[in-house]
Amino acid sequence: MPRVVASFAAIYLVWGSTFFAIRVALEHLPPLLLCGIRLLAAAVILAALVWRTGAPWPRGIEWRNAALIGVLMPEART
Repeated sequence: MPRVVASFAAIYLVWGSTFFAIRVALEHLPPLLLCGIRLLAAAVILAALVWRTGAPWPRGIEWRNAALIGVLMPEART
């Protein structure tokens, strides 16, 4: 039971601090630039995890498909 409480407390603190950080950052940076920085940071973290675990790196076709989805996804929202 203490692990469950600690897990929920961690989620509450991490998730809550993320929203606070976004709110503060939006006062100093344009939204699109902030989004780009967040996505770049996520990509670097995921690439480091892939490298550390020794998982196979994506092939060329997978990079192409991911890039295509990334370009087309914002258009689907409008």
